[in-house]
Amino acid sequence: MNKSPKPKILGQSLRVSAAIGVSLILLIAVGGIAYLRYFVNNKLSPLVAKELSQLINRPVEIGSVKSFSLTGLRIGASALPASQEDPDLATVPEVSVAYNPLLLLSTRTLNLDITLINPELYVEQDQAGNWLQLKLKTKPDSSGPIKIHLDNIRIRNASLVLVPNPQKRAKLMAVGNLAAKTPPPAPVAIRKLNGKAEFSNQQKQVNYEVTGQPDSGGVVNIQGESLLQSPLRTKIFIRGTDLAAKPIMPLIPNVPIEAYSGQIDCNLGIELEETEVLSWQGTAGFKNITGQLAGLQKGISGASGILKFRELAVDLDNTVAIYGQLPLRLAGSIDTESEYNLSIEIPPANQEQFIKTLDLEIPVPVMAEAAGDLRVTGALNNPILSGVVATTKTSRIDLVDFSKIRAEFKIENDILT
Repeated sequence: MNKSPKPKILGQSLRVSAAIGVSLILLIAVGGIAYLRYFVNNKLSPLVAKELSQLINRPVEIGSVKSFSLTGLRIGASALPASQEDPDLATVPEVSVAYNPLLLLSTRTLNLDITLINPELYVEQDQAGNWLQLKLKTKPDSSGPIKIHLDNIRIRNASLVLVPNPQKRAKLMAVGNLAAKTPPPAPVAIRKLNGKAEFSNQQKQVNYEVTGQPDSGGVVNIQGESLLQSPLRTKIFIRGTDLAAKPIMPLIPNVPIEAYSGQIDCNLGIELEETEVLSWQGTAGFKNITGQLAGLQKGISGASGILKFRELAVDLDNTVAIYGQLPLRLAGSIDTESEYNLSIEIPPANQEQFIKTLDLEIPVPVMAEAAGDLRVTGALNNPILSGVVATTKTSRIDLVDFSKIRAEFKIENDILT
């Protein structure tokens, strides 16, 4: 009886079927990779440029593809160029784009994770006090063959130059003849910036964090979230350590203090609508500050203490300084939208310290020691310095001894009464 050939034929059929199946899979894989390579080399850069341009409502220039892998690519020099309406700009020598190829091939959805490598950023403040003119937009429903979602934007080893507006600063400090003494604020450079912005809720929300080192010293960390709606709502939290006061002070909105030297530490939360500051909360410690308070004719030195930020006011706590030649202890607040409300205690000081600080003309010899209680009140652009000064021990004026002398005064519009 002859043996049946069926098992042999069946085995051959299975091998042929398997070979065909494997070939089909390889064909599909090769085709997918070929399509992916074609897409990356010819379509992805324009799509990334379009996506970023739509997000920030400004033209973005994306370079050509330099290298490619199944999970990412490298793009050459790219830029956010300046325009006639907006001088802010960015140049990026290299861009890394990561994505999930399986998700792209299976669902035609491209989730982008973009890293800007060694970017150089330049931002100018306008005369209204606004820093960024970018109008971030939420993600519209994608109508093309590929759905694009921007998941993350990272920056690696960035440098940033901030340019405070000189007219804005001069207007804030322009009280009496002080405007002529206030030099334009210098640009602030921050290096070694590293951070991440994460988009969610169909790009209607972005959370971000960035850390960098100002050229003038110290470290700054910024965390925040923005709701990309109209109006744009933002909450940011700023932490700074060992920051130089001179370049940093012009970056703090509505604080009429010109710093020449000293250090600042801060832990500050700010809430904004578009670019308008709605409120702030937090503290800033300062030490060894030398500078000028708008409206006062003499400079301050050796200032140390704590600023407490609330709503749109700044409270002074445990603050000491030297005004002219007079040592001071300060308390009270500055409402950055309206007025001063400061109390100043002057510990005992001799007649020469008072005469030189207040620019008094005394036609007769004086030997005295006095202390005072002063107040700074009035509008930010027209402060009033008033107070009481009294001797603390027997004084001699033109060879005549006085057991007690008390004087009240007020300085308004540079006039002493």
